Amino acid sequence: MRKTFTLEIELGNEAMRHKTDIETALQAVARKFHGPGLIEDDGGRIFDENGNKVGHWSSDEVEPEDGDET
Repeated sequence: MRKTFTLEIELGNEAMRHKTDIETALQAVARKFHGPGLIEDDGGRIFDENGNKVGHWSSDEVEPEDGDET
């Protein structure tokens, strides 16, 4: 069994158009993982500076595909 991390952000709304908007959203997610320890959450939502949901992240355990040793 291996663990994956997936992050998706939808671009285009008024508060998610510039590189700095993406940077702010990524920093908010990164703060959840600051410090030692295991990833304990299964996922979460990502919001823009106006409080609108613009994406999500998830951490999942997946079965390796045939031939995938990792």
